[in-house]
Order: sequence, then C-alpha cells, then structure tokens
Amino acid sequence: MIVAECIRLLFVNANETSNTTSIEYHLSRMIEMSSIMRPTMRSTSIRTLLMVSQINALRWCLNGSMENCLIELNNATQIELSLGNDQSRPYVLQIRSAELFALYLLITHRDYSSLSLTYMFNNLTISVNDFPSYALHLYTIANQTDPHRGINSLGIARSYAQMGRTDEANQIYEKILRDWSDSTFSSSIDHIVIEEATNYLLLTKINQIKNNQCILHSSFFLIIFLFLFLFIKFLL
Repeated sequence: MIVAECIRLLFVNANETSNTTSIEYHLSRMIEMSSIMRPTMRSTSIRTLLMVSQINALRWCLNGSMENCLIELNNATQIELSLGNDQSRPYVLQIRSAELFALYLLITHRDYSSLSLTYMFNNLTISVNDFPSYALHLYTIANQTDPHRGINSLGIARSYAQMGRTDEANQIYEKILRDWSDSTFSSSIDHIVIEEATNYLLLTKINQIKNNQCILHSSFFLIIFLFLFLFIKFLL
C-alpha cells in the first residue's frame, strides 16, 4: 500500500511540496520498517530497501535524469543479485530491480540509440548501443531463478528485437502468444503484450516477404543480363 501511494503521488504531481513531503515520509517509514525487520527477516528487510530504490529511480526518471535513474537501479540490482536464489525469500516485489533496470535500459536504447552516449555501471563503460545485450543478460539471470515470470520472457524478446536478432525474438514472441493467448486469466496488460507480439511477428513476416521479393527481382534481372550477354557473344 505504501509503494502504491508513493507511485500515485509521483504521477499526480511530484513537484508539489505536499506530495514531496508525503513521499519522503512514506520512504522514511519503509526505511524504518526495514531496520526493524533486519535482525530476524533479513531478506524482507533488504527487499523493502530495494523498493525504496525503485521509487527513487522512478523519481529521477520523471524528473528527467535518466542517468541517475539507471545508476539507482544498477545499485539496487547488485544488492538484489547478492541475495542469490534464496528460496525462503518472500515475494515482496511485483517487479524485481533487475527487471526494472533492464526495462529502462531498453527504453533508453529505443529513444537515444542515435546518440553517442555512455554510462558507467560496475566500473564498466557501456555504450547505449550495447544496452539491449546488457538488458538481455539481466533478464536471463532473472529467468534462471524464476523461469515462469512472463515479464522476463517479454524482456528477452524485446532485447533480441532491439539487437536485431529477429529469429530469436520471433521464437520468444511466438511462445508468448501460445502461453498468454490460452491463459485462463486475462487483463488489459495481457492484451497489450499479445498485440505487441502479434505486431512484431507480422512486421517481420512482411519484411521477410519484401526481402524475398528483392532477391527474386535481383535474380530475375541477373538472369536477363546473362542471357543478353550470352546472346550478344553468340552473335559476335
């Protein structure tokens, strides 16, 4: 409930003094709760702090500072990965920091791939053009601990798509269509994802047809050229 209220306040008008004060109050409560739980519930305590990082990252994003947003999420991701595959950890988060970090990496690449931008993550300088492969790495790690999370499959498909690896993206999107279309439960988000997968598969099929047509036309003109060349040579 606290997280939901913070997100609501951020999207209502985070710059209003009253909203900023409320957000700070909620975040301080979460930090205090984390401190209280730490001696007996370490995993839950850490994940509560991770939610604080996620909210702060969203604040940076909405304030137009994508660099600080990515740095915040990267730090949270490293803490999250340090927990390892702790089977006793509760599912406090609806979305993991690694998944959220990967999502923002893909968004940044989609919007700024034409710019020569670099960021420093874990003492490594990474170009925006390499963000999709970095995102794929994060989604793959997350998928190893919980292979049934749809958000990971969707992220992997998007990463492959932005990397230009069409065949791999097609395979994941086709699996998403099979799994999500036959789901007993359906929501507006499911329909958005299904539409995204359908559109991508349709677009790649259209592009493949166009490429085949170009190859066919090129082959046709080459055959005509060779025929004329041989015909003229025969006449001479």
